[in-house]
Amino acid sequence: MMRYDIESKSKRKILRSVFKEFNSENSFKFVRTSLLLRDNYDIIQYFDFHISPGRLIADIVVQPLYVPNDGFCVELSERLNRIGSPTCFPWGKCNGSEEEYAEHVKDMLNIISSEGLKWFDKVSSPEKIIYEVSKPNGTRIFGPCPPVVRSKIIGLSYLY
Repeated sequence: MMRYDIESKSKRKILRSVFKEFNSENSFKFVRTSLLLRDNYDIIQYFDFHISPGRLIADIVVQPLYVPNDGFCVELSERLNRIGSPTCFPWGKCNGSEEEYAEHVKDMLNIISSEGLKWFDKVSSPEKIIYEVSKPNGTRIFGPCPPVVRSKIIGLSYLY
């Protein structure tokens, strides 16, 4: 069986097409080629899609704007496949058809709609961020975070 991969441009077009209705209903918009973002007061909530041959990965991220950074940071993030139950994982590994790739993107969208928005709700205010960041590693809703970064986020969240 001959395998080929879809061009990155076509993959991004499929991603944007599948998410079009979700974006308008939930105030998200694409910035850059594969960054889906919304501003929730002083906290940015976004999905960072990593598109490569035979692979599609997404991180779910919150970034408090009151914590100084030089750009986008993923300190408060988790891989999308870890917060839900993908039905066609690994995403992006398909036979090269745009229809199958669109099904993988729709699977991501289902997880984002059912679990991703709930995840964002758990860290939608400085108080909720303090609560989650203060938990010990392994019990927070996002991956490990260095102690100095945790202290910085907690301190600035209290000040905010």
